[in-house]
Amino acid sequence: MSTTQRRGLGTATGAGVVVGGLVKAATAIVFQALVAGIASTVAIRGIDSTVIAVQATALNTDNIIFNAATVYVAALGGGEIYVEEAGYNLAATWNVSVYISVRGAGWNTILNYNAGGNCITFTGDNAKVRDLKIVITAGAGGGGTRPNSIFADTRTNIEVKGVWVVGDKTQADDGSDIRQCAVVFDTVNDSRILNNRFQGNDRHGVSLEASPDNAITGNTIHDNTQTGIFLNDSLHNSITGNIANHNGTRGIHLTGSTDNTITGNTCETNTHQGIRLETSTDNTLTGNTCTGNIRSGIIVLTSTDNTLTGNTCNENRRNGVFLDDASNNTLVGNTCNENDVNNTGTYSGITITDVSLDNLIHSNTCNDNDKYGIDIDDPLALRNWVKNNQLRGNTTGAFNDDVANLTKLATVRMQFVQGTTFISADASPKGWEIDAADEFAIALGQMPLEVQQVVRFKIWAVGLAAPGAGNAMMLEININAGGDDEVYTTEAIAVANKPSTTDNTAINDVIHWMIDATDDVDVDDIVGGDSVEVKVLHEVASGGDIATDATFRTVVVEVV
Repeated sequence: MSTTQRRGLGTATGAGVVVGGLVKAATAIVFQALVAGIASTVAIRGIDSTVIAVQATALNTDNIIFNAATVYVAALGGGEIYVEEAGYNLAATWNVSVYISVRGAGWNTILNYNAGGNCITFTGDNAKVRDLKIVITAGAGGGGTRPNSIFADTRTNIEVKGVWVVGDKTQADDGSDIRQCAVVFDTVNDSRILNNRFQGNDRHGVSLEASPDNAITGNTIHDNTQTGIFLNDSLHNSITGNIANHNGTRGIHLTGSTDNTITGNTCETNTHQGIRLETSTDNTLTGNTCTGNIRSGIIVLTSTDNTLTGNTCNENRRNGVFLDDASNNTLVGNTCNENDVNNTGTYSGITITDVSLDNLIHSNTCNDNDKYGIDIDDPLALRNWVKNNQLRGNTTGAFNDDVANLTKLATVRMQFVQGTTFISADASPKGWEIDAADEFAIALGQMPLEVQQVVRFKIWAVGLAAPGAGNAMMLEININAGGDDEVYTTEAIAVANKPSTTDNTAINDVIHWMIDATDDVDVDDIVGGDSVEVKVLHEVASGGDIATDATFRTVVVEVV
């Protein structure tokens, strides 16, 4: 190499390249140097420094040198290509084949890419790229061929580690989830994307298409036009410990994807949601922080059987967690505080809407939101379990639903202890009978201290008369409640002419009445520690609804 003067940090040796006093074993080495006085890009054999290829750097086609080094290493059955610190200019794709490992000297090893397609394409399995920087030149590629930085299709055991990608947002979006990304895995399995930095891409930071069993770990992905990490039709992937902030739509977005684990990620200040699950099932989201997003922290849309545990979704402009047409999901131990930061009175800690059925909402903390702690705001959202959540300091109230939602809530039971006549005869329904004017029954109870809000009262009885088809039984209901050192009538509720919720019953059928804040706003104001009395009285017939004729047994108070 008497005519080659090295300008990089390294010096060729028979064992590889010496950088900073450390030998970097490599099968081939790429660097920039003066060759016969001309600035050139050179590839040499690591074993003996024999030149593989050389050309003038000014030609801006360093991809020719990289591909020549790859052909040499591939012919040996694989190995490492070490790329020294320098700025390299590529005008076509670098194809990295089977058992090839590309390693730069760090982020001062810069590949400037100015073409369509992909800067690096993995054309074989068991290959790696690490420790370098890729910069997509402004305007690179044409419409429909805007470049990705790194691309793999139908590959296994691929690794991308320690790579910094700076994309190009100066051109129009190609409209494809596998174009204009930092890394695209299409039908790739058992591969890894580790400890990289991806920014400024016009689509996604990472895009997985039909790719199972991959790990996306420890990456910082920000300021991409669409999503930080996007998965479509992909399963069994692990997305762990990434920072996906300030992206144009979402931090992490799954669509049509199953059985992925999303753990310990930070998804903040994204223009839409922190994390979005869409038509996706059996995914687990644990310990993620989704704070300060322009919309909701986490949205579960048209998705079933997902588990959200221990996530923090605070201070988003909309909801902390939003379930929309989402069923059989489990939300346990999440924190959703101080959402609706613009104080619109529109969004809550957790909101459930559309046909969202049989979700378990348990032991979450939803405090200081500008609407409700938990809001079930659609009559089609049925049979959701809502229990043991902390719902303090929310502007509109702790909780909202409608009796038509059939929500399964925690309950406090109050027995009727006094009345006009108690029926105890065999072959008769037991209870306090009311079938004439001035007859009554009284139940007494105390709300446990942990009760944050009474949602509704249900009064249960056995009917002694049949209202007939489409008709109900009338009842008068009076409730008084007060806390320690308060007047016992602090919350005074009087509801006359109340038809039974159950209608068209036969004699000796169980029947019940229900009242909530739509009957009297004071119902919502009864809280833990309040002493409560319920008195029910005979009510006359009205229209087709019959007069009270029943034996009264129990009051069930539904609470949060």
